[in-house]
Amino acid sequence: MRLHRIIAAVVIPLLLAPTTRAEEKPNTLTPKEIAEGWILLFDGETAFGWVGGRGRPTNEKIQPEPVVKEGGLIFNSTKAETLNAYPSVGFANYEMSFEARRSGVSNASLGLTVSDVGGSTLWFGADALCPTVNAWTPLTLKGTTSESGVHTVAFANKRPFPVSPVPGNPISFTSRLAVEVRLGGRIELRNVKIRPTKLHPIFNGKDLSGWKVFPGPKYKSVFTVTPTREIALNNGPGDLQTIEKYANFCLQLDCKTNGKALNSGVFFRCIDGQY
Repeated sequence: MRLHRIIAAVVIPLLLAPTTRAEEKPNTLTPKEIAEGWILLFDGETAFGWVGGRGRPTNEKIQPEPVVKEGGLIFNSTKAETLNAYPSVGFANYEMSFEARRSGVSNASLGLTVSDVGGSTLWFGADALCPTVNAWTPLTLKGTTSESGVHTVAFANKRPFPVSPVPGNPISFTSRLAVEVRLGGRIELRNVKIRPTKLHPIFNGKDLSGWKVFPGPKYKSVFTVTPTREIALNNGPGDLQTIEKYANFCLQLDCKTNGKALNSGVFFRCIDGQY
């Protein structure tokens, strides 16, 4: 497994502070949710980030394609087709919230797909999860992975389900929401939000411990920590790189600029020992 460093070339305060909660709108994040690290898995306008597949998530195109209408992501199959769809990204530790709405035809299921080498899915009928026809029902998912590698998933108020790793299998478990619609079934989702958990800070807010400046006479950047607990850079080109390397990761940060026409950014999957 190749590991990579993260390189910062912008102002990066990596500590998120709660802000005043704004009025909630469908398929948006409030300032408070952003500060808490929530991510939208449905933008309210397109099916971007959702993939198809039969039995496990793949990069297959969803057939038939879901429809986005009035802020809902609608999965609708014909009487001869079965539709399977998943968010394209799975997490080892997370919590998810979303709303689901079913039609009168109950040929639809929601589930949790747990992926390792083989992959498996725990299915729950939409009629049981959404007891009232054509009404939005709030639902939750949660996934956690222990130090021993056991991945535990929980759907709504259902019993948590532990999945143990295969001995000698180096691939860690992830899980994600799964949608199945068959034989003319229909189900609709909105406000699909996920918050990765068990994250750790890579900036302590005090000094540049855990970071290194890329050396060289032509690299003029000066990196400092401000009294407001921010990493600041000035004076031209340069890289501030993490010492630690990462495989799969979720990076969350705040950034701000203090000039026009800046050529700065945050780089990831960078080659070790290179600017």
